[in-house]
Amino acid sequence: MAYEISWLVENRIIHVAINGDITVDVLNAMTDDVVRLLDGTNTTHIHLLINDKQIKVVPKQILKMLNTSRSLRHPRLGWLIIYGTDNKLFRFLTQMLSRMINLKHRRFLTREEAIAFLQTVDTTLSELNIVQS
Repeated sequence: MAYEISWLVENRIIHVAINGDITVDVLNAMTDDVVRLLDGTNTTHIHLLINDKQIKVVPKQILKMLNTSRSLRHPRLGWLIIYGTDNKLFRFLTQMLSRMINLKHRRFLTREEAIAFLQTVDTTLSELNIVQS
């Protein structure tokens, strides 16, 4: 599978690990899965934590990516936090997409940095012992 989605913290943080090539079809399927999780709870400010370290190819069709990004416009979505790679193209694409849809977004190299940031911007997470594995 090109991605794995699960709750890192039930009803608070969705974790997505992306592996291999990302096509628009894969992005659509991943978005559908994220939306199902967001729709399945009444909690507000659910954060999306994405590990992009294993991505090999990303579609360059920005408009198609925007059309598939309805999970990024979901009313329950808090922060989009991406970690794993320092690829300049990936960084540029996520920054551009975030600005276009006015999304709270940050990028980090490690999962530990990403979680530490989330715990500073969402004080309800600060006391949680989030597994760092």
